[in-house]
Amino acid sequence: MLVSINHGETGTVIYFKGCSLQCPWCLHPEFISPDLEIVCNRENCIACRECVYGCPQEAISLNENSLYRKTNSCNLCLNCVEICPSLVFSTVGERQSCKQVMEQIETQLPLHSQTASQVLFTGGEPLLQPDTLIHLLDECGKFPLHRVVSTSGSVPTSVLLQVAKRTDMFLYTIRHMDSDVHQQMTGQPNELPLHNLRELSATGAGVQIRLLLIKNVNDSEENIKATGAFLTELGNRNAIQLLSLDDIQHQTVRHKTGLSLRIQHLIPDEKSILEVKSILEAYGLQITSKVK
Repeated sequence: MLVSINHGETGTVIYFKGCSLQCPWCLHPEFISPDLEIVCNRENCIACRECVYGCPQEAISLNENSLYRKTNSCNLCLNCVEICPSLVFSTVGERQSCKQVMEQIETQLPLHSQTASQVLFTGGEPLLQPDTLIHLLDECGKFPLHRVVSTSGSVPTSVLLQVAKRTDMFLYTIRHMDSDVHQQMTGQPNELPLHNLRELSATGAGVQIRLLLIKNVNDSEENIKATGAFLTELGNRNAIQLLSLDDIQHQTVRHKTGLSLRIQHLIPDEKSILEVKSILEAYGLQITSKVK
């Protein structure tokens, strides 16, 4: 499997490569593709041309100190990653077995001996690799680990319910209540993720529902009221978390991956955020916010 692993103060984060959605403002666009990818931190380039001379596909060029990489010519030989002295090139995703992933998780356990450490499975969409995810969750269950899975819910219901049996908390992101708009946003309709959220909530599983606010896309009064009505029906006792895009972090990632969407105009202002919060609270929902 292709994964990327980060260790933090509260535990370990496992990023799975591959997602069925194609959100143009994805928080982690480097994990949309299921394939190994090379990203470029061009600010590190010292114009030594080692990568230009070392690329067998002639996919890299340097003009007036501006570095260019033709992704359609690259065959992922990784020569550039290996020979660059200033670490301009790096890979997103590393092939690891379940055993290798668990070994890295276990190394962090002594650092969190006083409280249960957390392991978060995210991506991408981790439930697109159900056998691997279930195996890792079962292995993590042998340790004092709080198992958290982040999902869009656009996966088979049977898979979601199997994962729920060995998950302590889901981070479940919803995007839009109108299926046509949802398909325009993500490339997929919303019937399946909404159905799955109903099914998951009915099991009594721990679910943290998250709403990523996109200005003039899903923050309209009509959509927020529809969202509030839907969430009220679920009877979920956990607070609903409002999220927004982080422009600085987002642009850094997109620059490295070669994507070119500017998102500043998609970040809702404080007034809009307060209006969304007020509408949802009128439905009796508890709201927390991580918006800027």
